[in-house]
Amino acid sequence: MDYSNGEWRRTYYICLYDPNSIATPESVRTKDSYVQEDIARLEEALATLKQYRLELMERYRYLSETPASTELVLRRERGYRSAYVTYKLLLCKSYPYNAYCKSHPGLPHRMDIEKAKWEK
Repeated sequence: MDYSNGEWRRTYYICLYDPNSIATPESVRTKDSYVQEDIARLEEALATLKQYRLELMERYRYLSETPASTELVLRRERGYRSAYVTYKLLLCKSYPYNAYCKSHPGLPHRMDIEKAKWEK
């Protein structure tokens, strides 16, 4: 699954008509083909949900076994169009980044801690 923007989302729309209102055999065959496609999509969604449960269990295992350190962070932020500087106080739980990357070799990761181009 690709968690773009931190989430993976799919929406399925299913429209079922009253069978007694269908007038021709061709319409019945058409509606049946739609239902078969809907069933295939829902079976794929079910497989995706089962895979997601496995990922959740893996994350739970990691969080319960990895020692986390709690830290208080005071972060200075300044927008490139603003003359104002804001300070944010964050209470964070941190996990060892390199150890996590090594324990999950197939997981794509990136480190984005460089200053922005506009920062001096």
